[in-house]
Amino acid sequence: MRKAISWRVRGLVMARSYLRDDDRFVCQWCMGRLTEDQVVIDHFEPVARGGGNDPDNLCVSCARCNAVK
Repeated sequence: MRKAISWRVRGLVMARSYLRDDDRFVCQWCMGRLTEDQVVIDHFEPVARGGGNDPDNLCVSCARCNAVK
């Protein structure tokens, strides 16, 4: 069973993205600008392939890009 990403880790990933991308959220895949409500936390290396919920394996994504992957 997959373990959910904690709110603490989600907040860390969002804060890191916000600061790195000049005070805005940007999808890691399509580079689209997002509002806080549109942010989806995505894995670089999928859990199914051995990736975990470590903040270094997580990024900000839009729902469309996350669904396509």
